[in-house]
Amino acid sequence: MNMQMKNKFGSRMGFTLIELLVVVLIIGILTAVAVPQYQKAIAKARFTQMVTASNAIREAEMAYYLNNGVFTRERSKLLISLPIKSAGAFGKEGWQCHLAYTYDGVANENITTLSASRISCVLDKPNIAYQQYYLSKRINCCSYASDGYKGDYFCKQLTKKQNPYSNSSSMHCYQRS
Repeated sequence: MNMQMKNKFGSRMGFTLIELLVVVLIIGILTAVAVPQYQKAIAKARFTQMVTASNAIREAEMAYYLNNGVFTRERSKLLISLPIKSAGAFGKEGWQCHLAYTYDGVANENITTLSASRISCVLDKPNIAYQQYYLSKRINCCSYASDGYKGDYFCKQLTKKQNPYSNSSSMHCYQRS
């Protein structure tokens, strides 16, 4: 008496080991293709959030300057609603932005000069430093060797420059004036 289980059509039930291995192999290949694209999409979304927040901070600072004649170092005085990452920083998971001011090269409480006042942001993955200056609208974007210059793609897109203005063994920096 044959003990194999059969369905109502008379064929055996189940899959062979080869069929299961082929399915697992196909899933592995699809995963190998999809995961890097997913990681790139996450990095792009974080970069876009950071740049958008930087623009909003700049606009709020310029509005404060027009109303008061000086910039503020206090985040709470800005008429802006952004997530708070830590004391003194705007941000979310993966990025943060700080208000940065200098007056003749020295930090100052009431900044009236516009030359070096800026927003400085950092993105974690890929490792990017981003600065946006208030009046000149100059943008610096630097990617670092520590993550294999993966940030170059984003910096090139943002600045519309293909070649860095500063090219060292530790970072590539791009600038848009």
